[in-house]
Amino acid sequence: MNAFLESLRPHPHVEEWLISVAVSIAFFDGKELPFIFDGVSVDNEDLNEHVKVAMNFQSLEKESTRAYATPFVVENYLQVKTAFKSLGWQVPEIEESDIWNYVHPSELIVSRRHRRDQDIYEQAHCECEWEEEHGLQLVFRRGLQLTRVSDIDGHLTESDAFDRPDSEDVLLSKFSYQ
Repeated sequence: MNAFLESLRPHPHVEEWLISVAVSIAFFDGKELPFIFDGVSVDNEDLNEHVKVAMNFQSLEKESTRAYATPFVVENYLQVKTAFKSLGWQVPEIEESDIWNYVHPSELIVSRRHRRDQDIYEQAHCECEWEEEHGLQLVFRRGLQLTRVSDIDGHLTESDAFDRPDSEDVLLSKFSYQ
């Protein structure tokens, strides 16, 4: 972890962010991406906790995590497809078994939720071929467990996005401390 910490540098465009070197992410077939750490600095006591979340995400087991996430990603696709079809827009036909071929990760952001649990979450922002404007966001609490699948809207939880209690957030309420 020390080498990873030593690789951190200020983000070139956002003052409140640190950025790591690109690392291989098993969940995304070994694609190399840097982690962006939101709201911490090299001398911030939260930095080690943020890095631990990144390491948790980096070491997720791809097959089982994707198997768990797939129905939620497909649900996002189907919701977008239905909405776009009602507007007369075209959406590619995608089989559930091929859904990950249409998801392309673009950035990984680790940040603290500023409401309720105030835990640290890892967000994987992705381009996806069914929603080119808003993309796809996969959020993992503590980098361990999927707790949200949505368009990229700036919210870490469904609870925050729709101002509901955490207990009513389907994925977040299933989070277990491992």
